[in-house]
Amino acid sequence: MPKTTEQPHVKPDSRIYRKCPAVFLFLMAIFAFIIVIIFVLLTTSTATQAVKNSWIEFLMLIELVVLVCLIEAYVSSITLSDKSVIIENWILFKQKIDIPYNKINSVKTYSIFWLWGIEIYTGNDIVTKYSYLDKYTEVAEILNSKIKS
Repeated sequence: MPKTTEQPHVKPDSRIYRKCPAVFLFLMAIFAFIIVIIFVLLTTSTATQAVKNSWIEFLMLIELVVLVCLIEAYVSSITLSDKSVIIENWILFKQKIDIPYNKINSVKTYSIFWLWGIEIYTGNDIVTKYSYLDKYTEVAEILNSKIKS
């Protein structure tokens, strides 16, 4: 009998959705290309060695911060359980947003150029956005059916 790997806080009837990996690979490729261009410009300039080293250290720090932000955005997930929507982020700090279905007013999808996802309206039209969701129309349909019932 094959073993199933289940997360301890997620029930077996829950559905887990993740972000689209192609978007983040594309953003990482663009980011790497820009960093390579900056390094080439810095190493071919006529600045002194101290200035070159300080710029390279500064750019490596910026690269690390952007890389961690991209990875943190990518590893987030949205889980549809039987009573609530759970949005989790977990790389530097674990953040868990639990939205019960009875608190959700409406769920809308959006798709503008290279940006798509869902918007969950709760309370006094407080918006929780979840961008680059791989199956955002499916999630919106499931959420709308759960909040109407």
